[in-house]
Amino acid sequence: MLKRNFFLGRGERLPEDVTTMSGHKESEISRSFREAQMRLAPMLDRAVEDLSKLPDDACPGGKAVISFALDPERVAESRFPGRLLESVGISVVGSRSKRVKSDRHSRDREPTEIVTTELFAHGSRSAIRKWGEALPNWQPTTRGADELVHVDQVSAPAPHTKVKGIPPSDKILLMEVV
Repeated sequence: MLKRNFFLGRGERLPEDVTTMSGHKESEISRSFREAQMRLAPMLDRAVEDLSKLPDDACPGGKAVISFALDPERVAESRFPGRLLESVGISVVGSRSKRVKSDRHSRDREPTEIVTTELFAHGSRSAIRKWGEALPNWQPTTRGADELVHVDQVSAPAPHTKVKGIPPSDKILLMEVV
């Protein structure tokens, strides 16, 4: 007799229990907390420096935007760095796809350009600066520290990256007008 395979609904009618795998297997290329900390601290320092150069008019209410490119090998909703963002006092305002060339890849593949998610988060410039100052002293037990491994890049978005379709020669003009 042929065994029936049920693809849609009515699971309660199955004659025997179905065993499924749940959870996720930790990535074989996971960075340690310390590796992520050492990698992101200089990026965050540059972002803080870039944000400090912005005129006050460009930061209404003292708020600024910072971007996070998620690790392309670890992008999943369950790995969204929500506790990390909350712990430093910033919140996500948007996202887009971004092409990155990560320094680590699974299964012994050569590093290639790959699409990941870039998150845009806003918070006060002082909160971002405090995070930049505190990050080198974070411990693995610091709230949100476990989610550092999900972040591949941190930066302050440049004005010319915010608008699509502008030729490179016009980028300087855009920066002066904005």
